[in-house]
Order: sequence, then structure tokens, then C-alpha cells
Amino acid sequence: MNPDLLATLQRVLGGATGPQPTSRAPIVTTAPRPTQPIPESREERQRRLSENQIRSTLGDSLNALSGGGRPVASEVAKPYAMLADMVGRQPPGGTYQYMADKLSAPNRSTAIHEYGHRRQARTPQGRSALLDRTFVIPDSNKHAADYNRTNRAEAYAEAFNSAFAFLDLTRKFPNLPPERLARMLEHRERSHPGTTRLFNEMLAEPLYANHPLLGKRPK
Repeated sequence: MNPDLLATLQRVLGGATGPQPTSRAPIVTTAPRPTQPIPESREERQRRLSENQIRSTLGDSLNALSGGGRPVASEVAKPYAMLADMVGRQPPGGTYQYMADKLSAPNRSTAIHEYGHRRQARTPQGRSALLDRTFVIPDSNKHAADYNRTNRAEAYAEAFNSAFAFLDLTRKFPNLPPERLARMLEHRERSHPGTTRLFNEMLAEPLYANHPLLGKRPK
């Protein structure tokens, strides 16, 4: 065999079967990044907290007093939120949108107030109060907020809140003397006109069928 051809074959075969060159570059592995929770938006938080109120035991009572069913949990109504952003203020704590039956209320006190708006929009008793001068608050009433004096719907919602609180209080303390009950209700009526009317309406609801005041109702 030609010596040159033999040498060429040996080089080729030796290169094919010999050890392969290795890279000195380090092997880099990338560990997966831990999953970061996406921060909850203001609107998402408002909807979540509102849903909690609507589906709570409190919500069950308020649903029954405001026409039944359940409103849809929502963020603060967009017109109010947009206006608040434009003037650089915080949006209102809650809103009720009667056309879509949407309620935004992140806590107990706000929920009771907004359900007052729902009762006025969705019950015959509430709708009949729209023109009732009982819910007109005089300027001399220093206990009422300014918006209550000028907005009959807000005055109604505050009276609903007051009546609901009075019914809750007297259920917890059923043995209060009738004279004291009458004084307490009179004080609430002065602060939030319409409390007495709503108290009597609500006490007639099935929700309060076993309420201790049914036997000694203050006038």
C-alpha cells in the first residue's frame, strides 16, 4: 500500500475513534424564577370585599330587607371613580347602581348604607318615600352630614342605617324599659329623620318575626 495513503487513513481513522475535544465553557443552568403574585387592583379588591359582604350573614339580612335576591358585587361606580381621580381625591367608600343592581361596599357600615339605597330603589315602601318630606333634613340638624341635608336619597340611606342599628341593638338587649326605648328612638329620629318610619316598616318584615320589640313597640 502506498505509504502516503496509509498515513492518511490512519489520521482519518484515528480522528474518528479518538477522544472528542471537550469545551472548557461552564454549563449554565437557569433555575426557574419563583412565581410572583400579581398585585390586586383597586377595582378587584373592591369587588372581592363587596362579595364578602353580600354573601355574609349580614348580607342575607340586608338582601331580605331590600327586595330579595342578591346584588352583583362591583367596584365603585365608574362616574364616581373617574371624578375622584380627576380632582385627586379618594373615590367614595361604596356605591349602589340600581339599574344593574350592582353594589360596592367593602365593610359593614358602608354595606348597610348602600343597602338602604337598594331598599329605596327595589321595594314599594322605599319608592313611596322618594317624595316623603319625612326624609328632608333641616339645616338646623347638626348631626347630619351636608350631603344628607341636600340629598333625600342619602337621607333615606342614613335613616335605614339608623333603624337597622336600632333593631340590632334592641335584639341584643331585649329587656330595656319601654320609656328608654322611646327616648333612644326619638334621639335617632332627630339625628336621622325617617328612622321611626323605617323602624316600623322593617319590624313588620318576616326577618324580624321573632324580634323582642314586637311586644312593646315604641312609637
